[in-house]
Amino acid sequence: RGLATLSLGSASQHAMELWDAQGMFLRHHDLVFLQPALITNIIRPLVDRGLVSEVESRSIVKDVVAFVKASLELEHTDVDKLYDELQAFVKFGIISSELLLSFLWRHANLAKEHYSQIIAMLAASGVIFRPESDAAVTAVPSQSSCAACPTYQIRAFEQK
Repeated sequence: RGLATLSLGSASQHAMELWDAQGMFLRHHDLVFLQPALITNIIRPLVDRGLVSEVESRSIVKDVVAFVKASLELEHTDVDKLYDELQAFVKFGIISSELLLSFLWRHANLAKEHYSQIIAMLAASGVIFRPESDAAVTAVPSQSSCAACPTYQIRAFEQK
């Protein structure tokens, strides 16, 4: 008596609206991100404006060298490759390799096998896009692209 009933679809919709309002997940159009902290850890290094001054002043080189030394799969020559890719990233927003993503996401605790899914999610949500011109593709002289990381550009750096 006096109990309001909701259909399962209606109840789940209300729950989703409540959780969305409480910040328990993020929603972008049809995409629902169930771990806001993870999304933050993925996107934060992509939009970190402090990275520009670190790359321009070369103060980031010590982090690049430490990152390469700590990795069992990288060689000393990867220091220059990574620095070149960081320069293209801060200048044009170019994301062209697993090496760059590994460095940017080094604190996010992500498995490399998930990069292609993360890239697809970022592209679907409009954070990154495939550049229309070849200028973006040639901006990185030492590209070491991979199947999971075709060249993308972050939306904040889109050329007008």
